[in-house]
Amino acid sequence: MINVQGCKHTIYHSAKVLLCLVLGCSGSLAHADLLRVIAVDFTSSVGTNYTKRLPELIVDELVNSGDFDVLERGKLTSLARELNFQAGALVDPGKAVQIGSMSGAELLITGNIIENTRSSKTATSYGIKSTVTRHYLKARIEVIDLTTGSKLFSNVADDTAVVKTTGLNAVGRGEGTLGPNVASQLVDAILTNKRIKRMVENAGGGEVVEPVMITINSNPEGADVEIDGVYLGNAGGEFEVNPGVHEILVSMPGFETWSKKVKVRDGLSFTATLSEAVDQKIEIQVEQ
Repeated sequence: MINVQGCKHTIYHSAKVLLCLVLGCSGSLAHADLLRVIAVDFTSSVGTNYTKRLPELIVDELVNSGDFDVLERGKLTSLARELNFQAGALVDPGKAVQIGSMSGAELLITGNIIENTRSSKTATSYGIKSTVTRHYLKARIEVIDLTTGSKLFSNVADDTAVVKTTGLNAVGRGEGTLGPNVASQLVDAILTNKRIKRMVENAGGGEVVEPVMITINSNPEGADVEIDGVYLGNAGGEFEVNPGVHEILVSMPGFETWSKKVKVRDGLSFTATLSEAVDQKIEIQVEQ
């Protein structure tokens, strides 16, 4: 008796182990119940170091949320180089699906820095000089579904930091608060997005489902057994199936097919009784 579902599980696990050996994604098996994410550098038409800094801050926020397994960014860079992907091609739907397939990631985080400015105004009063410095950062984040190549989510966040310096005294917020604040806004938007929340829940929000053993007999004995359209063997033995509702079909030539939706649980045992097929005779009267 060939256990098709068991074979599928073994092949999937082996492929996953091989993928981790190739990419060096240590820990990905331990976090198999988390949504796997890759983040790339942002783009920008303005000169700013936030193209690298902001994605790093976003990654920290995602990891600390406990809902995501973030793959090392260096792995994506080396993979893109190996496959001759250019930077802009990473968000092309076809290339995105290929990246997801090769890396094991399900989401790609990308985006761009829209604006990053600094301005200062100085004034003197009673011989004392004061300088007001204003820092501004505005960024857009995009989340790409690597299973379909489609854009899943987009959001814009910004922050302003103003500090007034008088002599040796400074009051307000400095530029160092911009990145963390914008990253926090963007990650909060990701975590509250309904589609992404659904993906997080489906990835691991619960116990790992383990297959259970059920026994299926038939009368007459030895009938064929299919579960959810997959042939598993002949009745009269045990079958490994994931718990839940499944369509079970038991058939034998010369007999009516037995088909029911069954809620599967560990230790379930039943006998499918088949009825003999009835030949239907059709009489055709021909007028002379």
